Amino acid sequence: MSRKLKTFQILQELSDNIPSYEAVTWLATPNKNLDGKTPHEMIGLGRVERVRGELYKFIKLYKERKKPRSNRSK
Repeated sequence: MSRKLKTFQILQELSDNIPSYEAVTWLATPNKNLDGKTPHEMIGLGRVERVRGELYKFIKLYKERKKPRSNRSK
């Protein structure tokens, strides 16, 4: 699979799961799990699979934060 196709798939995953502002912010924010580089920089270096792994973690955390919380009292 070509790097362009892998990059497109990452961008597709972002747009399918995260609002655009958060997606752009994630792409431009340095990530300690990506050697302190931004996901955008890592994609440019050809490290698409590492970025994909971090993307899935980010999507999972984002969705967990957005889950509605129960208002029931115990």
